[in-house]
Amino acid sequence: MTVHKLTEDFYEDTYTLIAIHSSLDSYRLAYFLNGVLKIKLSRLPKDLLLGEGAAFAVYESYDETTDLLWNLVANKTNVAVQKQDIALDMFAAPVGVEAHYVLPEYPKVDHLLKIDDGEGSFSKVLDVLKLIKRMPQVITAYELETDQLKSKSNLIFLANA
Repeated sequence: MTVHKLTEDFYEDTYTLIAIHSSLDSYRLAYFLNGVLKIKLSRLPKDLLLGEGAAFAVYESYDETTDLLWNLVANKTNVAVQKQDIALDMFAAPVGVEAHYVLPEYPKVDHLLKIDDGEGSFSKVLDVLKLIKRMPQVITAYELETDQLKSKSNLIFLANA
């Protein structure tokens, strides 16, 4: 009798991932990306929930003519946490802030733009990067190698299933 095992990477990555460094909030970045890229990013009714109370707003746009699904999500969110050892320290604040990330291996990335064309390699990624980098509100943008991601399972929710 043979034994079959499933590995963590049982699915193939069919998307392009762009890291964006910008101090803008997600809703403002989505507005500017809509104007520059001629897409229609709008907020989804449900947020991405990761970890203990970490909620990330997700913006999505689907273009039927090109069959492209665009997703924008902030990489970082702060969650208020109740401290347990208040009695030990008389000057400690009762509430602390804990940072949570969609991709913890890239803590300095502010936003992630996922472009899913169903084939795995979006052919116009360089054109999109040029347009994003020209935006005065963006510090820099670059493509991330999805094969190298340790926490790519956090991006599964952004599939057009």
